[in-house]
Amino acid sequence: MVSHDIACFYLKLPGLTLFRCMMLPETTRKHLISTVSLFLANGFVMGTWAVLIPAFAAKLGLGNGQLGTVLLGFSGGGILAMTMTPTWVRRAGALSSARLAGVLFAAGLLLPVLAPSWQWAIVGGLAFGAAGGSMDVAMNAYAVEFEQRSGSAVLSRMHACFSIGAVGGSLLGGWVLAQLHEVVLAAFSLVLVALAGLTPSLVAPSSSLEGATQTATAAAQKVRRLPPMWLVPLAVVAFCCLVGEGAMIDWTAKLMHEFGASPFVASAVYACFAGGMALGRLAGDSLLERLGERVLLLGGCMLAAVGVLSVLWSGAVILALPALLVAGLGVANVIPVVFRRASVGDGASGLAFVTVCGYGGLLSGPPMIAGVAEWVGLRLALLIVVAGFAVATGASALALGKRRPKLATAIVPNVEQ
Repeated sequence: MVSHDIACFYLKLPGLTLFRCMMLPETTRKHLISTVSLFLANGFVMGTWAVLIPAFAAKLGLGNGQLGTVLLGFSGGGILAMTMTPTWVRRAGALSSARLAGVLFAAGLLLPVLAPSWQWAIVGGLAFGAAGGSMDVAMNAYAVEFEQRSGSAVLSRMHACFSIGAVGGSLLGGWVLAQLHEVVLAAFSLVLVALAGLTPSLVAPSSSLEGATQTATAAAQKVRRLPPMWLVPLAVVAFCCLVGEGAMIDWTAKLMHEFGASPFVASAVYACFAGGMALGRLAGDSLLERLGERVLLLGGCMLAAVGVLSVLWSGAVILALPALLVAGLGVANVIPVVFRRASVGDGASGLAFVTVCGYGGLLSGPPMIAGVAEWVGLRLALLIVVAGFAVATGASALALGKRRPKLATAIVPNVEQ
C-alpha cells in the first residue's frame, strides 16, 4: 500500500523527471519505462514517415492522386488491424502485442519505400498501416493497464511522448535524408534507430490485461446502441480536428517541398507542429485547471485554423515554422478534452463512439485531401483542414452548451496514427 501511494505521488507531479522515475518502486518504474518507450517509438516512426513521403513519391513518380491511394491503403490497413487487435491482446497480453506490433511497424516503414511500383506501394502501405493500427491499440491498452496499477492518470503525458517522438523522427529523418540523398538508405537507417528505441520496452515483464480487457469488452457491447445526441457535437469535433492532424502528418513535408524547402527544412516545419502539440500536452492538465474547457476547445480550434491558414495564404516557408507551432499548441488539448467529456455521463460507450469517429477523421483525411489536390492542387486542397477546424469551433460551442454530468476522471486514448 505504501509503494502504491508513493507511485501515485510521483506520477501526479508535473514533468516526471529522471530522479523521480528512479524513486518509483521497481515494478512501477519498469512498466513506466516500457510505456514511454512504446509511445516514443510510435511517434518516431510516424514522424519519419511524414518526412519520407515526398522523397518516396518522387522515387516512384507519384502524383497527388496516386499518393493518396497509397495513404488510403495505409488507412485501410490501420482500420482493419484495429478491429482485430483486441482479440490478440486478450490472448497474448497488451505488452507482448505492443512489442511485436512495434517491431513490425518500424520494419514496415521499408515496405512502401522499397516498392518497385505504385501498385506494390499500395500493398506495402496496407501492411505498414496494419502494423501501426495494431501497435496503437495494444500500447494504449497497456497504458490503461499501467494507469490501473499506479492509480494515476498519465495518458496525457503519453500523448506528449508520442509528439516528442514525432519531433525526433521528423528532424532526424530530414537530416539523414539530406545527408544520404537516397530514400531507401535513409529508411534503412531510421528503421534501425526505431528498433533500438523499442528495446527499453523489454524491461517490464509481460502480463495479462484482465481489467482493461473487461473494459474494452463492455465498451464494445455498449457502443452497439445509439449514442445520446449530446455526444454528436463532440464526435464532430474529434473527426474534424483529427482530419487536420492526419493532414499535417502526411502532407506538411510535401507542401513545404512545393514551397521550395529542402528535406531538412520541410522536416523542421512538421517538427514545429509536433513540438507545439508536445508542449501543449505536457502543460495540458495545468491549462485545463487554469483556463477551463471553453478556452481550450474554442481557443484551440481557432488557433489551429489561423495557424494553418497563415501558411496556406503566405506560401512562405519561414512563416510556416511559427505558424504551425501555434497550430500545434492550439490543437494539442482539444482531443483530450473532448474524450474526457465524452467519457462522463455515458462511460465507456460514449468514449468508444467519439474515439471511432476521431479515428475516421485521422485515417480518412489524408486520402480525401489527395483526391481534391488532384483537381485543385495541394495548397488549395488543404483549405479543407482550415474549414474542418472552423466547423470544430462551432461544434465545440454547441457541445459546451449541452448539459452533462459533473467532470470525473476519465481514460483518454491516444489516436495520432
